[in-house]
Amino acid sequence: MASKCLKASFSTGSLKSPGGAAGGSTRVATMYSSSSCKLPRGPRSFSVCPAGLGRSSFGAASCLPAPCFPAGGFAASYGVAGGWFGEGVLTGSEKETMQSLNDRLASYLEKVRQLERENSELEGRIREWCEQQVPYMCPDYQAYFRTIEELQKKTLCSKAENARLVVQIDNAKLAADDFRTKYETELSLRQLVESDINGLRRILDDLTLCKADLEAQVESLKEELLCLKKNHEEEVNSLRCQLGNRLNVEVDAAPPVDLNRVLDEMRCQYETLVENNRREAEDWFDTQTEELNQQVVSSSEQLQGCQAEIIELRRTVNALEIELQAQQSMRDALESTLVETEARYGSQLAQMQGLIGSVESQLAEIRADLERQNQEYQVLLDVRARLECEINTYRGLLDSEDCKATCPAPGPAARSTSGSMGSYTRHYEVSYPQNDRETLQFLNDRLASYLDRVRQLERENEEVERRLQEANQQPQAGKSNGYQSYFRVIEELQQKILLTKADNTRMLVHIDNAKLAADDFRTKYQSELSLRQVVEWDIHGLRRILDDLTLCKAGLEAQVESLKEELLSLKKSHEEEVAQLQSQLGDRLNIEVAAAPPVDLTRVLEEMRHQYEAVVETNRRDAEQWFSTQMEELNQQVATSSAQLQNYQEDIIDLKRSANILEIELQAQNSLRDSLENTLNETKARYGSQLAQMQGLIGSVESQLVEIRADLERQNQEYQVLLDVRARLECEINTYRGLLDSEDFK
Repeated sequence: MASKCLKASFSTGSLKSPGGAAGGSTRVATMYSSSSCKLPRGPRSFSVCPAGLGRSSFGAASCLPAPCFPAGGFAASYGVAGGWFGEGVLTGSEKETMQSLNDRLASYLEKVRQLERENSELEGRIREWCEQQVPYMCPDYQAYFRTIEELQKKTLCSKAENARLVVQIDNAKLAADDFRTKYETELSLRQLVESDINGLRRILDDLTLCKADLEAQVESLKEELLCLKKNHEEEVNSLRCQLGNRLNVEVDAAPPVDLNRVLDEMRCQYETLVENNRREAEDWFDTQTEELNQQVVSSSEQLQGCQAEIIELRRTVNALEIELQAQQSMRDALESTLVETEARYGSQLAQMQGLIGSVESQLAEIRADLERQNQEYQVLLDVRARLECEINTYRGLLDSEDCKATCPAPGPAARSTSGSMGSYTRHYEVSYPQNDRETLQFLNDRLASYLDRVRQLERENEEVERRLQEANQQPQAGKSNGYQSYFRVIEELQQKILLTKADNTRMLVHIDNAKLAADDFRTKYQSELSLRQVVEWDIHGLRRILDDLTLCKAGLEAQVESLKEELLSLKKSHEEEVAQLQSQLGDRLNIEVAAAPPVDLTRVLEEMRHQYEAVVETNRRDAEQWFSTQMEELNQQVATSSAQLQNYQEDIIDLKRSANILEIELQAQNSLRDSLENTLNETKARYGSQLAQMQGLIGSVESQLVEIRADLERQNQEYQVLLDVRARLECEINTYRGLLDSEDFK
């Protein structure tokens, strides 16, 4: 049996057939071929195959002879052939020489077989030594496995930490965006409020100017009224003096009516009436305006409360919408992560299933090849057994007919050769008695080739023993080399951990930046909120001042109107009194000349009374009209406030409904996110277990595949050995047949 570890190289030899110039009637055709050992079927021909060495189909060097070289029974058969040559060709001492050469060849062949057995023993020892050295050559890697598992766990923890940090970064960004939106909203509100304040301040300035103008008009009217009263009194006194002087002249005239008293009484009455009417109108207007102002104030308070509630609800709705968007984005991220995870694990499982399928197909093919080779191996074993039986039969026949052969007469020899790269054929016509030296030379060459083969086998055995000693002296070399792959894996995992730590640090920096930005926006938002509250308080104060100024303006306008009316009435009464006194004075003068009938003072007073009543009625109507206009404005304000209040209440209801809907949807998104996270974890665990099972299955299949390949290789080698043995046995059988045919011919 050939050794796997030895590398023997033998040159292919060829048998040199003897030839000479003498001729004979008997011709022997000898065919040499490196790939075929077929013997021509005929009674007068035989073939001898060349000896050579070949290689197996796996590329390993083989120590066996080529397919045409007989290993088991070649010595005996060739010894028989040599005996036949000795009896037929040689005589005397030459026959003994041939017999000694045959014996030496048989001894060398026995030595070759002994070396082959030693080679087999060395192979067994090497195999046993390898099996014994397996625990030492494959040390315990459990510590490295634990280190690798710990590093892988750290890597997974780092990945989870990265995912958590990414979620925190997203939350911080969303919070920063929320505060940025709130800040921008509050900034716009503050700008609107500032614009309202500026408008109110302009209105306040206009009202202040109007108030100052009205106060100046009131003062000027009061001064004009005083001047008119003073002028009226002076003129009346002068006229009365003139009238009194004129009456003093008249002695027979009747005493005059005291017009000053009557006029004063009338003036006092009408002034009292006007004052009472004005006071009653003012009281009634004050009561009505107070009620309306209370309604307006309550409506404004309700509006402010509704506005504050609406702002708070809008802020809540915005926060809920932002949180809902964050949850939706997180849900989308989890769904995409779940889909990617399923796709990744699915692709890995598909790859593993494809790998398992390919490995199983290879395994099935290898098993089929193994079964087929087993069958062929059994067939070859049967063929070998039959060939050995046939060889034994031929040996018995040759031994029984050893000394009965005769040698034919010599004849001429001719040779024709045709060759190629793979095979060559030579035909000889040999005359045996003339070629004894060439036959001896041929046998010596064969013996030298066997000696070379023996020496080569000895050198190979020494090389194998030296390698065994070196392997025994250096048992730790394989151990140190076995850790390199684990060291590389550990270094790669450590590099991944360092990269993950760097990513974690970078993410922490991003989180800190996002938190700082969120704190900045929170501070800005709080400052803007406080500024807006201060501005709202200022607006409320300005509105109260504006309401006071509006009321003051209305009062001043009423006073101006009343003063103007009083001034007109005074002017009119003054003119009438002056005209009356002048007429009386003129009449009195006329009476001095010629007495005339007296003036109807009662009629004049009635006319004056009607005029004063008309003035009072006009003032009352004007006051009522002004009051109705003011009441209409206040009613419009109350109506608009009520409409705004109703709209605000509807907005509040809608915002509360939206907030409730958003809260419900947010809870649903939270539950969906939790379910997606659980599904993702379960999917990872399930696919991880499936991958582990697949990896275990792949490992077992690969180990089976390796074992089957080793068995297949071993079986191929054994099969090749059997093929070689079969070829040698067939060559030996053909040789025996040729010898028997030649003996039958003799």
